Amino acid sequence: MWRDERESLLERADQLISSNVKEENSERVKVDSEKLFKHAFSELKKVFDYDYGGIGTGMKFPSPHNIIFLIKYYNYFGDEEALQMAENTLLAMRRGGIFDHVGYGFHRYSTDREWRVPHFEKMLYDQAWIMTAYSYAYATTKKEFYKQVISEILEFLQREMKSPDGGYYTTMEADSEGEEGKFYLWTEDELKAILNEDFDEFKNLLDINSKGNFFNEREQTDTGLNIIYPKYNSFITPKNENGLEWMNEKAQRSLKILLQKRAKRIRPQTDTKVIASTNGMILSALSIAYLATFDDKYKEASTELLEFVKKKFINRRLYPEN
Repeated sequence: MWRDERESLLERADQLISSNVKEENSERVKVDSEKLFKHAFSELKKVFDYDYGGIGTGMKFPSPHNIIFLIKYYNYFGDEEALQMAENTLLAMRRGGIFDHVGYGFHRYSTDREWRVPHFEKMLYDQAWIMTAYSYAYATTKKEFYKQVISEILEFLQREMKSPDGGYYTTMEADSEGEEGKFYLWTEDELKAILNEDFDEFKNLLDINSKGNFFNEREQTDTGLNIIYPKYNSFITPKNENGLEWMNEKAQRSLKILLQKRAKRIRPQTDTKVIASTNGMILSALSIAYLATFDDKYKEASTELLEFVKKKFINRRLYPEN
């Protein structure tokens, strides 16, 4: 459409802008912003899961826009409950199976209330919004845990989703070899053979067993397959400064070994489209991460992506040759 009907689209865009300008110049309805914000917070509290974080008591999406709202609400009104709700959710997400503890990045959503079992797809725009939420959390609390998660997301993006010319791909699919999650799942025997003498300590930290923690809901059977995430009694509370107290040196080494081993598996298919809107979201997330942390790696990554966007999307007017 952009290629074949460009003039028509530009004309309609001009009409829309003109209409919006006229509306802005007309008499505006006064809105009590504080009342509106407080009402939104009240409604969020009604559906918030105070046990496991997030919204609702069934399958859960990260919904980082809600987390960002809660943090901004705390910063504006000083309401500690809002910050606690945001932190509980951020901690639960990072400690659960919705987070890829081996290769980093967040899966699409959790199929359960406790963030344990994900739908294994990884979306670029999810990484952008979630990085932004953790950036706001770090800027507000200065807890190193949030800063580390931001860094992990960037590492995942640059390793798995970055194109050779500097943009970022759209999606990593959930399936490989015709099975959802196969790339991410492990049997207990596999882990024992790979980790050798480190296995017992690794198992004590993680929720893994011979039956598997990845349950086949459709057939109601054990699979013998395990998602890598720590036991819940290994988790800390938001009052702690470090959200990864379970992650000792041996555990870090074991996870790196698993990443190397997993790299030899057949990967899920990657949707290699490089889309202007989602790359713009990543550019925004990287910029906010830099403003929150003042770590130059986010400045460098955002500057590189900006140059790509200017070259590929702005100068070429959204790939007109395609």
